[in-house]
Amino acid sequence: MGPGISTMQAPVVSTLSGRLRMAAVSVCLLSVACAGPGEATAPRTNTNSSDPPTISIVAEDYGFQLPETVPAGRVRFRLTNQGFEAHAAQLYRLDEGVSLNRFRESMDIGVTREREVATVVGGPANVDGGEMGPVVEVRLEPGDYAVVCWLLGPGGFPHAYRGMVGTFRVTGQGDSKSSAPSTEGTFELSDYEIRVPDNFDGTGTFGVVNRGAEWHELVILEIGKRQSPDEAIAHVTGIERQYPKPYTSRGGVSAVESGGGEATIDLALRPGRYLFLCAVPDAYEVLHANRGMWTEVTVPEA
Repeated sequence: MGPGISTMQAPVVSTLSGRLRMAAVSVCLLSVACAGPGEATAPRTNTNSSDPPTISIVAEDYGFQLPETVPAGRVRFRLTNQGFEAHAAQLYRLDEGVSLNRFRESMDIGVTREREVATVVGGPANVDGGEMGPVVEVRLEPGDYAVVCWLLGPGGFPHAYRGMVGTFRVTGQGDSKSSAPSTEGTFELSDYEIRVPDNFDGTGTFGVVNRGAEWHELVILEIGKRQSPDEAIAHVTGIERQYPKPYTSRGGVSAVESGGGEATIDLALRPGRYLFLCAVPDAYEVLHANRGMWTEVTVPEA
């Protein structure tokens, strides 16, 4: 099981949530096609050749439209959700010699077994249906990658088990000397805390760095003026689910590797109340949000 659900708790709706261990579902997972229902789309590249390429990931119910290849180096991803349900795109770099089928098998065996065959490298987090998420920039090394959505669908089935697993190959060597873009500040993730940049006003490019010993993500939820953070956390962690859900998904950064994994995100949050959280499970399958890894942030009026 990877970032996002606990089998010791109710199902979770986070970047990598919905890990249900059922043998029949596992068989279905191994039989689905890797790509989503749409044809692969070509990468969309910035007009400035010095900028990293911008890759469009299109999410549907339940599949991804992805390019077949992506250049190595720093790459910007934007998730457009053309489905009715919320979706996310967790990127994994498969270890050398690991096939997609081997990776799929790891997704349903034991606790966080995909960590034995792949590395998380970020990606765009939760985006509601019909919406476009913020741009997330990561560094990609050459190799084979998987893209997975772990959010739950009707009946509590993870989208991944409905076929929402895609792949692409990273080619070339990239520019090893290229650096991350300049930022307005950095979200620092640790075990189990989220530190928000000083004077955060919701707008600009921000770094996200995992300084912990475990995988961590940064999911952004907008809540209403009278909404209790506890209600949103209870829904996300599956303790008490409400419909319609008591928040709006505003994107974020899917799980990045421990010990210095990093990404950047371009934000333009409107004034309001937000929760920043991580719902990745630990080795005991306790969700990080249930260990206190969330914080409330108010974006002030300009």
